Amino acid sequence: MNLILKILFLLLVYSVSFSQNSNKIHFKNISVKEGLSFPAINCILQDKNGFMWVGTEVGLNKYNSQRFNTFYNNPADSTSISNDNISSLFQDSRQNIWVGTLTGLNIYNHKNSSFRKFQEKALNTKKIVAIAGNIGSKVWALTHEELVCINQKFNIEQQLKLNSLSTETGLTAWSAAKFDKKGNLWLSTNKGVRLFDPKAKKLTNPLNDQINITITTVDFYSNIYFDSIGNLWVGLRGNGVKYYSFIEKKWTFIDGISSKYINGIYEDGDKNIWICTGRNGLNIYNPKTHKVEIIKYAEMPESNLMSNSISCIYGDSKGGIWLGTFNSGLLYYYQHQLKFNLYYSKGQISGISSNYITSFANDKRNNVWIGVGEEGLLYFDRQKRSFKKVNPNVKKFKTVAELKENFYILSLHLSKDEKHLFVGTLTGLFDYDIVSNKWYFYQNNRFVSGHLQGGYINSMVSDGL
Repeated sequence: MNLILKILFLLLVYSVSFSQNSNKIHFKNISVKEGLSFPAINCILQDKNGFMWVGTEVGLNKYNSQRFNTFYNNPADSTSISNDNISSLFQDSRQNIWVGTLTGLNIYNHKNSSFRKFQEKALNTKKIVAIAGNIGSKVWALTHEELVCINQKFNIEQQLKLNSLSTETGLTAWSAAKFDKKGNLWLSTNKGVRLFDPKAKKLTNPLNDQINITITTVDFYSNIYFDSIGNLWVGLRGNGVKYYSFIEKKWTFIDGISSKYINGIYEDGDKNIWICTGRNGLNIYNPKTHKVEIIKYAEMPESNLMSNSISCIYGDSKGGIWLGTFNSGLLYYYQHQLKFNLYYSKGQISGISSNYITSFANDKRNNVWIGVGEEGLLYFDRQKRSFKKVNPNVKKFKTVAELKENFYILSLHLSKDEKHLFVGTLTGLFDYDIVSNKWYFYQNNRFVSGHLQGGYINSMVSDGL
């Protein structure tokens, strides 16, 4: 093996993008070919161990970023999940995974990867449309007709029918439940957002929210979401999205979104609100400018938004954003992912004379000295995004050919004061005095005291003196 490992580098000068512009968003698609059980997604959850749980219309999936472990109903196995159609997911304060299905509620047993089915009639025959819990040990499950409270021993503590909680005319359906930071339970109904009063066992309307959705089917979509400053966001099928400010004590509708059929709301790390629609793509609302960016697959294929029919949205603990779709599986976006700019040799356009990159030295301004093997030395100005060829001026070498023969760069080292750039080559060491723009060459001569004892300068390090 040669002393010099000839490794071909493509120069990647990276920049981290924190902008939320739609033209910088690119999703990774994760679907059936990666092992997902079915491309229609109903719900997403990340557990405390970092695993992603994905509920589809055909199977529950546990994802470790490499592969899926899938769970199905098996009529012959009493420990299997109650139904393949997963409607809701929740993890409680004791790290139990609660799984709502089309026909009942389940709890996942981590030790043996099995499920405990609830046998009570209220929880084993009906669709679980939502599951909610707060810091305490109680969990609330929502069916289309009832609100069911389950205690720490997994026993039903309360079973409240919708018509017993409210006498409000026309209030006939609910489909979302969410606790706020104060421990209040909010419910989204076809008449608006209602607060559950646990003492009186009644629904109240403290936000004076009045809408009128005529329910022709119990499967209407609605969402409740609390942002980082405590605003309550609501999305309803056919009625768009709005939020309530507890500080200003008023509702505000968001105009300019692509569709009024809302399936998900989420606040990203830049405080932008993502609004997912079931028919017309993704909307990103900027609360500072009050502008909405719309992302649709047909109009913006570079985003890799594989479907405009988005069913749900979820933000993980590392800042990743997951979208579920009705027909294309999962879409994943990491907000602070590294974005690379690629520079390569293509004549005079890029300024790089070769793709054979042997060494780098970075200065305090983040500009880069680049060794390009036999093609010499380049200086990259990051702000201008331009390359400059730096030619050594050493009187010892009489011709360009002689200089090139001795200026095959193997390594670079920039002094701490950034006044000297040391260039290691096949035949010796060059010292470039950057301030005076002068070059010095130290040639190998192992027979002379004080000279370099070898010609191959593969690496250099400063001793701090």
